Amino acid sequence: MDREFGPAWAWSLEGARGWWRHTFVVPVPARVLLVDADSATRTALREVSIRAISVPGHQHRLATEEARHVVRYRAAVVFLMSGHAYVEPEGTWVAGGEEAAFVISPDPGAPISLFLRNAPVANQVTLESGAWREVLSLAPREERLIKVPIDPSGIGARLRVATTAGARPADVEQSDDRRLLGCWIETR
Repeated sequence: MDREFGPAWAWSLEGARGWWRHTFVVPVPARVLLVDADSATRTALREVSIRAISVPGHQHRLATEEARHVVRYRAAVVFLMSGHAYVEPEGTWVAGGEEAAFVISPDPGAPISLFLRNAPVANQVTLESGAWREVLSLAPREERLIKVPIDPSGIGARLRVATTAGARPADVEQSDDRRLLGCWIETR
């Protein structure tokens, strides 16, 4: 769904014979799904078909808008929906003094474990998902592992992350990075 960050889902067809089928959930609207395969699989495939098995109404979706970025972090796919955040291949920085909204879709049966690392300044980070809310007062570079509750739908969570402060890497370490970074998040 996002060419910049690679596949959100990947499957091995090694040993598959005849028809192969796999079901997965896309918890937000998507205009495009790109399917790719290695060269050996491409030559072995005769046809590929993708079908929506069900399309929930807007009241049963985790979001009604399309994601700005989609990236897989370990056992979950993270969708940046809105706000000020810097998506990177290993995690996402929420900008200092800003907020961002995400949809997190864990692999089936997996919890949502959110690793949080604060910027090198004292900071207050607020996490909200549905009725659940957690406000963290974090010391510089403090790290936490937080369990985010999964929505009653069972397909993931819509999560808002807000920070009150941030730091520019160029001001605190040898770096050319001038972005104002608040907190780092990644799923584990």
